[in-house]
Amino acid sequence: MKLFTKKTALIRQASRFVSWMRDMRNAFSKEIVTVNVEDSDLRFLVVRGKQVRQWGSIPLEPGTVKDGLVLNFQSLSNAIDELISSKQLKSRKIVASLSGFQTVHRTIELPKMPKRLLKEAILSEAKRAMPVSPEQLYLSWQRMGEEDGVQRFFLLGIPRNLLDTEVRSLKQSGLKPRAMNLKPIALARVADQAEALIIDIEPESCEMILVAGGIPAIMRSIPMHSEYSPSDRAQHILQEFERTLRFIESNYSDLALREDMPLFLTGKLAGEVELSQTIAAGVGFNAKPLASPLKCPPDLPLAQYAVNIGLALKAAPAKGRARKGKLLVTGIDILPEVYQPKHLSTKQALSVCGIVLGVALILPLYRMGDSAAVKVNQLQNENSVLQLSFSVRQNQIKEARRLEDAIASAESRKQRLMDILKNFQEIGEQRQRAYDSLCLSTRHPPEGVLPNDAKLSSILEESGSLTLVGEAPTYEIALEYADALRQTEGFSNVWVRSLTSTSVQGETVSFNISLEWK
Repeated sequence: MKLFTKKTALIRQASRFVSWMRDMRNAFSKEIVTVNVEDSDLRFLVVRGKQVRQWGSIPLEPGTVKDGLVLNFQSLSNAIDELISSKQLKSRKIVASLSGFQTVHRTIELPKMPKRLLKEAILSEAKRAMPVSPEQLYLSWQRMGEEDGVQRFFLLGIPRNLLDTEVRSLKQSGLKPRAMNLKPIALARVADQAEALIIDIEPESCEMILVAGGIPAIMRSIPMHSEYSPSDRAQHILQEFERTLRFIESNYSDLALREDMPLFLTGKLAGEVELSQTIAAGVGFNAKPLASPLKCPPDLPLAQYAVNIGLALKAAPAKGRARKGKLLVTGIDILPEVYQPKHLSTKQALSVCGIVLGVALILPLYRMGDSAAVKVNQLQNENSVLQLSFSVRQNQIKEARRLEDAIASAESRKQRLMDILKNFQEIGEQRQRAYDSLCLSTRHPPEGVLPNDAKLSSILEESGSLTLVGEAPTYEIALEYADALRQTEGFSNVWVRSLTSTSVQGETVSFNISLEWK
């Protein structure tokens, strides 16, 4: 009995020690502060280790943020000041979210190429694939894999004004974004499903995210009215969902929505039971509760702070993630380089460490050397290695230039073909307009300009010009028809080539009128 008691006491002490070690590890773990800027409020969540330590929200004055765009800098700055002072945030370096309004995304494929050429190739492909000029966007991308020498990239374009206004507001209040993530991608990261439908319900917006094949295939941001009743809000969301389904059917024939696809409802209003039940029943998918990979207190409204949790997962160290995610787009950071903190890159840090380590190793060798000949021989060997490296580098530079010239030549040929196609399209449009004008002109009033008593017997086309042959009762009616053609859009240089009486009494006049396309 005494032995059993001692073993029990030892087990309890060991358990307390493990718990204490876990608390100490969390205490010294890096703190992650996340901020989610919504149209209605400012939400924050603090994570240390894998444990959610603090959360809360600050309401925003109406009109401060509209459709993700900051309209009132002072009002948002006041809310951030209140957040810092009342919640006693220790760290000013944050991970922030950005609304999905007006963002565009594409999946592109590129052949395998040297890393130094990759950025230029992606930017060139973005000009072709994006519906908006890349100069108006901040571009971010992530490599999703490679197969048979072809690389797949997820390309994301963020409107510059949307991102600039939010970053400027945060910085003016003393917060320093060290990373940014798009709200729909943060939600998809929390769901962590290869196939899923996510509907985020907020008082003034709604996000619809369809994850297919491990990537967010559809991301829609829909404005809402805060004064909507639950039934009106549900009806609006279901109407937009039907519109989304029609868009998928007409534009993504290979994208099929499986019947067993899980549905996740998130956002501030996801906790309203009647609203959530109506939406789940209307979309026809099984609603599942959202599960967080972080350790959350039981009173944390998980659906309301789902974006913040997704931001924390984005910033967490890779070794701290316990599971292998199903979402392929996890590491994409939309914070442009111009706003990123200045620090040594991993390559630069390793280079400095290598130099220091090399000096530390070489210095004793020099001190131990007792012969100048050894030093000379060592220097000669190093010189040979440098010459060989220089030769290899020159060959690499030549190969890179050859590839760049080939790419530039291909781009030039592509642009010429596009110009030719554009000219053909313009000519076709001009011909169509002229054809429409001709059809109109050959109808009788009131639709056309051909007089009731006149008629056409033939229409001849030759080298961009037309010849109209017909008959009219009098010379005046034939000339009247020619004047009407001059006023018709699509024709130029209208002239009467001949007017000939075809009867002895002069009752019928044959006319021949020429005109050209504009």
